[in-house]
Amino acid sequence: RSVLQRLYEPKKFPRKFKSFFPPETASSKQALPMAEESDAWVSFQLAVKIYEEKRELTDQELNRETSQLRRQYEGLTPHYRRMILPHILSIHELSSMREELDTELAASAEQPISNRLVASKRCLDNVNEQFQLYNRLFRELHGVRYPFNIHDYVNSQVHSLSHDAKDMEQNIRQLADDLRREHGASPSWVGAWKFAIDGSFGRTSLWVKQDSSGLIIDRCVIKDTVLPVNQWNSELCFAKDPRYPESEERTLPTEVAVHAALRSLEGSDTIIKMRNWRLTSERRMYRLYLEFAPHGDLYQFMTWYNDEMPVRREVSGESEDEIATLEYHDSLKAFHDLREANELKWLPEPFIWACFESLAKAGLLMEQGSLDENPLTKWDLIVHFDLKPSNVFLGVPSAKSFTCYPQAKLGDFGLAQLFSPKDDEDYERYCDRGTVYCRAPEQVFRALFGGPEKWTSATNVWGIGIIIWGLMELEEGDHRLVYEKGIRDGDSLSSSVPTLRPSTEQRYSKELCDLVDACTEYRPSDRPSFRAALNGIHKHFQDTSTGRGVGAIRSSSKNDRLSFVVQRSFDVKKDGWPLGEKLNHWVAPPPGMYAMPSPPFPEDLSAEEEEIGGAEGTELEPLHHDASGENADEEMDIDDSP
Repeated sequence: RSVLQRLYEPKKFPRKFKSFFPPETASSKQALPMAEESDAWVSFQLAVKIYEEKRELTDQELNRETSQLRRQYEGLTPHYRRMILPHILSIHELSSMREELDTELAASAEQPISNRLVASKRCLDNVNEQFQLYNRLFRELHGVRYPFNIHDYVNSQVHSLSHDAKDMEQNIRQLADDLRREHGASPSWVGAWKFAIDGSFGRTSLWVKQDSSGLIIDRCVIKDTVLPVNQWNSELCFAKDPRYPESEERTLPTEVAVHAALRSLEGSDTIIKMRNWRLTSERRMYRLYLEFAPHGDLYQFMTWYNDEMPVRREVSGESEDEIATLEYHDSLKAFHDLREANELKWLPEPFIWACFESLAKAGLLMEQGSLDENPLTKWDLIVHFDLKPSNVFLGVPSAKSFTCYPQAKLGDFGLAQLFSPKDDEDYERYCDRGTVYCRAPEQVFRALFGGPEKWTSATNVWGIGIIIWGLMELEEGDHRLVYEKGIRDGDSLSSSVPTLRPSTEQRYSKELCDLVDACTEYRPSDRPSFRAALNGIHKHFQDTSTGRGVGAIRSSSKNDRLSFVVQRSFDVKKDGWPLGEKLNHWVAPPPGMYAMPSPPFPEDLSAEEEEIGGAEGTELEPLHHDASGENADEEMDIDDSP
């Protein structure tokens, strides 16, 4: 079908006979029933006849030919059937693959030359064997050699487009070089793939480093944050630069200052590391070069386990919005009924404890700059203000504990603030930051009666608590919180604190439930400190009577049988860019490119290559357009109004 309809005489093959071809899921490695074998035989012979006669068959001719071919097939010996059927099915597999190529061609119509070349090259590499089988089958059936050669076809296409192909290759190389120069990357780096959902002001992309053999040797996430005019150089978005302690000016982006303070601390493997940073005043933008977490974020991981979680549909208009809200209420109520009936998956408790320990350590570092009993004397409290599952990322397993699980790492400090003990900060100034239903009561303006006198680490404790609550309930935030204004989840219960449902309390240990309840207490003064929370976590690990084997899993090494068994039973998102593998075998080219940039030549690689991004903290070259050729400010629709 592929040969006759698409490659050789595409305009003369009648579309009305498409229905006579069998489903294209058939494989030559599968054993088919007699009826399906017969269909494959009949459809193949009809295709040959239609091509040879160069005309459409009438219905009467079609019925007669079909009956004759079925009788002919029934008269074939089993040996002959076994010999020819794989060849026929190979043609159908070829058809399926060619349809995929046609889809790629249609999706990228803006570069037809490029895609025609790519399709031709793939056809030459992947289907020459099928065409040889086709020719062999035709020769066996008719006693003559079928005059078709896939190499001749592809070579004619490539020859007619050779000049344009050279231009295309040069354009790809130029685009890759421009992107590398803009991002301070050496010839070894390739980018940029869209890596995550963009935030209010930030865009993230993935860059991958390859060696001269095309093997992946490094990965880096680049986050660009463009600020509105009214926020550039404001005290809310900028902090004092520790490199200039004598200066009182706020010249360092707060997100950069937070990362810089945390990245060198012992125990900071619980936090996404900043590798480098740059900025450009011309575009009111700063750029972070961040550690890559290969297994995604916790929210993605939760939906990986729980694909039944309903999502509210986007609508326009007040009446439609009300209908969508009611539908969302009903679907959420049905979802919770399933949860109560224990009909949905639950995350294993040891993994939740592993995340709890890692995030509590990150919280302790934000509080005092050290995991020791004695905090650093010169340390500014860091309040994250946007703690939720989608801001916790899953990196490679730790070498020290829970080696069978990916390590939870706290990230996205775009809303974080530094609070010095000497500063007299206005409490209300930082209210209403964060994500609805994932915010502590004191983060919502006037939700907490009287409000605290100042911001403390208790807000982070509540945020870590709601993340662990979400892992237990497989939700991002509790939609029943009375102090939040938003869509409720259909439950009749409303509460001032996140509340675990009865089925959840039955599923998980009392120690875990009690600690989560304590961390999410309504008043900040009623919550435990991170030190107390860590002590409770470690106490559970040591208690063999209630620990349910969590301590053994935590202390087992990577090569222990226990770690192997746990890891095999734990489903997690696979690494899409694995180290040591060929880059062009795993992913499509970056957006805007129509082929993967070639690996660097050995002579282009430096023995002492500098960190991606260039000199830290320096001004970037003026950037006028991003990789897609659009102005970044326009694409992100930045609101400059006060």
